[in-house]
Amino acid sequence: MNIKRKKGPRLLSLALSLILMLGLLPRLALAAPTITTANLPGGRVGAPYRAALAATSEGGQPGALTWSITEGSLPDGLTLDQTAGVISGTPTASGVFPFTVTVTDADGQTSQAYSITIQALEEVLIDNHTAGQLQNEVAARGAVPGDLYALTVSGGALDAADFTFLRTSCTALERLDLSGSATAEVP
Repeated sequence: MNIKRKKGPRLLSLALSLILMLGLLPRLALAAPTITTANLPGGRVGAPYRAALAATSEGGQPGALTWSITEGSLPDGLTLDQTAGVISGTPTASGVFPFTVTVTDADGQTSQAYSITIQALEEVLIDNHTAGQLQNEVAARGAVPGDLYALTVSGGALDAADFTFLRTSCTALERLDLSGSATAEVP
């Protein structure tokens, strides 16, 4: 009994392999990247800001994404790292800043609209300050150590205890103004 083997399927498989190896078929189109970051956090004037954008890329290699701002602009003081997709810097102006981010890879591009709200410095005004009571007066006006704020003392006096408080607890004090009848005894 003689069994004959069919050469058709084997020959077809070999031909398809050769076509694929030689690149004779057009490249399959893959989907453009998808931005997965839903929204961006707000910031405050003078405070460091950092937010990372993220995207998935069906066919691209990690690191093959390019980010850009295609409409609007980032808040003054912030920049976009076009390779890492990180927005960072220190905002210098308050307001709402709308913009559109576009991410591109070899398979296409996708855009998404965002906005970042930058809050102004909290202004703390103290009038007729009694020496040595700065910490209580700052706290009574809603500012807490670590918050970024500007302090204006328009009357009274600052003494050594006040400056110790400013140096040790108010590391985020952006500005100290003495005005009106305020005086300072700098230690």
